[in-house]
Formats: sequence, structure tokens, C-alpha cells
Amino acid sequence: MRDLGLVGVISPQLSNLTYLQALDLSNNRLQGEIPHDLGSCIALRAINLSVNSLSGQIPWSIGNLPKLTVLNVRDNKISGNVPATLGNLTAPTMLSIADNYINGRIPPWIGNMTNLTDLNIAGNVFHGYVPSNIAGLTDLLALSLLGNKLQGVFPPVLFNITSLEIMYISLNMLSGSLPMDIGSKLPNLVVLSAIYNQFEGPILDSLSNISKLEYLQLHGNKFQGRIPPNIGSSGTITRLNLGNNILEAKTPNDWDFLTSLTNCSELVILDIELNSLSGFIPNTLVNLSQELIWIGLGGNQIFGTIPAGIGRFRKLTVLELAGNFFTGNIPLDIGQLSSLHRLLLYGNNLSGEIPPSVGNLTQLNELLLFQNNLDNKIPETLGNLSSLNSMDLSYNMLSGKIPEVLMRMPSLTKQLNLSNNLLGGPISPQIQELVNLGAIDLSGNKLSGQIPYTLGSCVELQFLFLQMNLLQGKIPSELSTLRGLEGLDLSNNNLSGPIPDFLGNFQATVAVKVLDLRHKGATQGVFAECNALRRIQHRKLVKVVTVCDSLDHNGNEFKAIVLEFISNGSLDTWLKAGNKVGTLSLIQRLNIIMDVAQALEYLHNHIEPPIVHCDIKPSNILLDEDMVAHVSDFGLAKIMNVDASRQSLGESISNGVRGSIGYLAPEHGMGAEISPRGDVYNYGVLVLQMLTGKEPTDAIFDGTTSLPKYVEMAYPDKLSPIVDAAVIANSGGGEETINMFIAPVAKIGLACCRDNASQRMDFGDIVKELVPLNKLCQDYFLTQGASGGNSSDIGITL
Repeated sequence: MRDLGLVGVISPQLSNLTYLQALDLSNNRLQGEIPHDLGSCIALRAINLSVNSLSGQIPWSIGNLPKLTVLNVRDNKISGNVPATLGNLTAPTMLSIADNYINGRIPPWIGNMTNLTDLNIAGNVFHGYVPSNIAGLTDLLALSLLGNKLQGVFPPVLFNITSLEIMYISLNMLSGSLPMDIGSKLPNLVVLSAIYNQFEGPILDSLSNISKLEYLQLHGNKFQGRIPPNIGSSGTITRLNLGNNILEAKTPNDWDFLTSLTNCSELVILDIELNSLSGFIPNTLVNLSQELIWIGLGGNQIFGTIPAGIGRFRKLTVLELAGNFFTGNIPLDIGQLSSLHRLLLYGNNLSGEIPPSVGNLTQLNELLLFQNNLDNKIPETLGNLSSLNSMDLSYNMLSGKIPEVLMRMPSLTKQLNLSNNLLGGPISPQIQELVNLGAIDLSGNKLSGQIPYTLGSCVELQFLFLQMNLLQGKIPSELSTLRGLEGLDLSNNNLSGPIPDFLGNFQATVAVKVLDLRHKGATQGVFAECNALRRIQHRKLVKVVTVCDSLDHNGNEFKAIVLEFISNGSLDTWLKAGNKVGTLSLIQRLNIIMDVAQALEYLHNHIEPPIVHCDIKPSNILLDEDMVAHVSDFGLAKIMNVDASRQSLGESISNGVRGSIGYLAPEHGMGAEISPRGDVYNYGVLVLQMLTGKEPTDAIFDGTTSLPKYVEMAYPDKLSPIVDAAVIANSGGGEETINMFIAPVAKIGLACCRDNASQRMDFGDIVKELVPLNKLCQDYFLTQGASGGNSSDIGITL
């Protein structure tokens, strides 16, 4: 009865089927608990309940099934410990309890199940040591312990299970080293995956004696020494992940491993980035398998030129050579990498021109060539990169005009960065076609002429940097339409004329929000709300200084709100990985979470009539010089009508869906009336984003799941893998930090994101819970000596 779309619970009456030999309900949508008396079906030989939504614990009665050979309950929501009664079973050949919430220690009696061939406990919350008596499972073919919280030295005796074909022990905190004779002890091994642990010592030559080895995945450990010169002699390696270790190549002979890898005709991944490999890379690199999809050599100390012939890897999707000392030209045949998605050559000493053949890479998403010595003109052919979303050619010596074709690339969404080159001439008015672009940086060049008023069409812009050029003329008033702008720098040019009204007096610390007046009658309603907002006085809300109106370049009316300037920009900027402003510590995140709650609690409960913001998200949260959060952007805010007889907040002054994708409350997406509970949902998503570092519109949330569901699946015992790594790295504390602070805040976030609006918390209760938690966090890190995050100024510079 697998794959039938079954729903509901498994009937307890199932235990009456005493002659039942096989139960397969896998790949359905079953909920509830596994029947407690399932062990009454004493003839059962196989139980497969995998890939459902079953909860509760594994019934102890299953230990009464003497003939059971298969127990598979993977990919459910089962919790608790493994019942000790399972130790009575001696017949199982498969025990798969992976991808649940099962905790405790790995029971040592598993070593008594001597018939086991498949032991899979991955993706749970097991902690403590790996029991050494697992080595007694002499018929074991597959051992999977990955994605738990196991620690301590991995028992060396487990490398004596000569039958093993698959060993997955990644994503734990295991230590130790590989045995000298691993090649003879594990002759049948196909997969050895120990990514992100704490193993150390050398990667041993005897690995090359394993004639069937396909996956050697040791990324993210502390392995040191050279890469074995005969590592590919078996010809079977398909995935070699040795990146992020302390591996070295000091002499030309230390690169011999590449020659041996030419025997591996099915090699698809070569990952040796983030090590200490130095010297010149041999030309044998281009003799590797043409099946390669990933070459990662970045973050080493490699000299010399990029080998000619690199273009033969027609299936390559990632070429990552950044952060080395490569010199010479970019090879012309790089344009033959027709499947390439990411070309990362930044942070080298490459010179010469950008080959026009790069324009042939029509599947390219990222072109990052910054911080080299590239010169000559930007090739017109780059305009052919119809899939490109990020182009960074900054900090080179590129000259000539900016090709107009670069201004006709609607696929660009992340950045166009041509800063700090020698580019001249005017900025083409065709820049208006970059309608989806978030950041333009043309600073530090020799650009002349006027700032094109057509920039006002780039409505998605968050950052516009044109400083340190030779631009002249007036600042176009059309920039007023860039309502999402967070950083604007026009300084060190030859601009003249008045400062547009929409920018206000630039000597005062103000920012400007331009209003959308396309809707009939918008002016009166918006300005009425602006005047109401001006009367609001709360330290966690951006102050409205005044409102003004004027005419733009075409004589059209526009109206603007002059706001208090907040120096450290938006929370959205600080949450993006790889940003240039810094990383938020846990203390700072909790402070921001409380600041926003206090601001919204004030709007909902302490002014008359109440105001619902309707669009709480990171880009609408601004941080001041002390990293205090201020709620901004009331473009969608609604002043609520209060029915005196019901004393409720159930009606809006206007209709229509309000809010941003990913943050919008479910009921508002279906046309329900605006209410404060919608703000609570927005806020809950914001909280979960700050804890996980994932945006609600990330690709992993494809409609079948969402950010709240993603966190709910991990709460409370599996939060560690999903917490933003920057939080732990910047704050320390590990599991203790997660249990003391992150889990309680996640609980609040989830309570705010309930589908039923009436079951959500209100901001009064949220603030009551956050205040003592915030104080506890401050005191804790004060005693631990932890520091906060960094800050820098973001704003308007003229």
C-alpha cells in the first residue's frame, strides 16, 4: 500500500492481524503514532513506514517480533529514545530510522544485531560517542551516522568491518584519524564521506588500494600533509572533496595526484579549495575527465597561468580559481565551457583583456573577475550573457566606454559592479533597461556627462554608487522613484544646481521616501496618513519630519515624505551573506527582534486609532549608529477603524492584498480584511529569517514548504543544523547558546506564524517574553566575554 496518497492515522486494529508478514505503508501522508500494539503481529517480517508524517515514539512492542528482518521508519517525525526492547531482535538485516527527531545515545545493543547489512540512523539528534561494538556487525554493507551530534574519537575498530561498502559519518563532531592500512581493512568501500568533522592527520596512500572507491569526501576537517600521489590509480573516483583542510603542495611532485586522477574517467567533482596548496599547477589538469562539473581550486597559493585547454570541460558548471596568484591572460578557450554557471577568477593577478569568447557562456549566472589587472575595453559580447544575474569586474584597469549592451541585460538582478577601473564617457540612458537590478556601482572611474534621468526606471535598486567620477549637471529628480534605495553616493563629482527637494537638505540627517501617486485619489489618503504618522512619537519608529511636493524632469507631480535618517541602513543589508557592512551577533539580533516587537506593540495598542504596518520585512527595518532598530516604510500601513461596540480591529480603510511575498499572512493572501494579526505573522517570518539566515523566498521553499515549516520541522531538538552559521561563529556558545536563547526565540517566531490568525501571539505577550530573555542573554555574554557585531554607515552622500 505504498505510494497511494493515504492520509489519516494507522488504525490500532492493525494489531489484530496476527498472520501479517509484511507491512508497507511507505510514501504516503499518514499522521499520528505507530500503533502501540503492533508487536502483537508476531508473524511480521518487514515493517516499512518510511516517508510519512508519523510522530510519537517507536513502540516498545516491536521488540517482541522474533522474525522481523526489516524495520524502516525513516523520514517521519518520530521522537524520543530508541526503545531498549529492540535489543531483543536478532534477525534484522535492515534498521533505518533516519531523518526523524530521535535522540539519546546510540544504544550499544545494536552491536548484537549481527545479521544487519544496513544501519541508517542519519539525520537525528543522537549525541555522545559511537559505540565500538558496532564493529561486531561483520556483515554490514552500509553504515550511515551523518547529521547527528556525535562526538569523540571515531572508534578505529569500525574500520575493521571488511564487508563495508558505504560509510556516511559527515556532519558530526567526530575526531580521530584514518588507519594506516585502511586500504586493506576496507577493500570493498565505495563511499567514504566524513565531511565537516574534526578528523586530522594525513590522507593515507593506502586509500589508493581500495579498488572500488568512488566517493572520497573529507571536506571541512583538519587533514594535513600532501594529497596521496596515487589517489586516482584505481580509476574509480567520481567525487573527490578534500577542500577546507590543511593540505599542502610544496614541490612539483606534490601535484602528482592530478596525474593519477587522469585515470578516473568518470570524475565529476574535484574540490581541493581552501587548503595550502602552492606552486605551479601542472598542465595535466586539462587531461582530467571531461565529465567534470565542478573544479574548485580557490583559496590556495597557486602560481602560474590558467592552463590552456581548460575549455575542453564542456559539462563544467563551476570553475572556481579565486583567491590565488594566477597570472597571465584568461585563456581564450574558456568561452567553450558552454554549461558554465559560475566563473570565479577574482582575487588573482590576471592581466590582458577579457576574452570576447566569454560572451559565449550563455548559461552563466555569475561572472566575478574583480581584483585582477585586466585591461583594455569591456567586450561587447558580454551583452550575450542572457542568464547572468551578477557581474563584478571591479578593481581592474579596464578602459573605454561602458558598452551599451550591458545596459540591456534584464537578467541582471544582484549587481553590476564596474567600480575602480579607468572607464570613461557618459553613462548610457539605456541603463533604464536594468529594471531588475539591485545594485549598481560605477564609482572610481572617469565617467563624464550627466547622471541619466532614466536611472529612475531601475525601480529595484537598493544601492547606487557613482562617486569619484567626472559627472556634471544636475541631480535628476527622477531618482525620487527609487523607493527601495538604501545607499546613494554621488560625492566627488562636478555636479551643480540645486539639491532636489526629494533629497531634502543633505546637511541634515534625513532620508526621503517618494510616494506612488498613480492611483486616483492617492494624494489625500496618503497625506492624511503621513500627518497621522507625524504625530507618532516612539524611539523605535522612524520619525516623519515633513511632507513635500514638487515637479519632476517631465513636469509631473511627485510627493515625498522626509524621514529621519538612520545611519546603518537596513536590516536586509546586514542579513545578506558576504555583505560589506558586517555580521550581526546573537545579542544584536535579539535586540533587533525586541526593538521591532516594541514598535509594533506601540502601533497596535497605544495609539488611537491603531495602525497596522502591513509590510514588516528586513528592508523596512533600519538600524541606527547604536544598532537600535527602527521600523520604517509605512507605504502600506493602514489606520484601523475601531468598532466601539465590538472593540475589535477588523476593518481596513482600503481593500486589496497588502504585503510582500514570503511575509504575507495566509489570510491576507486570500483577500481577508487587514488586521493586526497580519503584522504578527510578518514579524514571525522576520524572526525566523534572523535565526536561520534564510529568506522566505529562497529556492528551497518551492511551494511545498515554507520558512516557518522548515523551522517547525527542526524545532526544538534539531535547530543546530539550520541556525545561521554566522550567529554561532560571531557569538560562540554552541549548543548551550541554541538551547538557552535561539530555541525560545524560535518558539516565539513559530507561535507568530500559525495559519490560524486567532492562535497567534499578540505583541503585548511577545514583549513580555522577550524582555527577560534579552536580559538573560546580555548577562550571559557579558560573563562569557563575547562581543557584538560590526557597523558602518549607509545613507545618502552627495
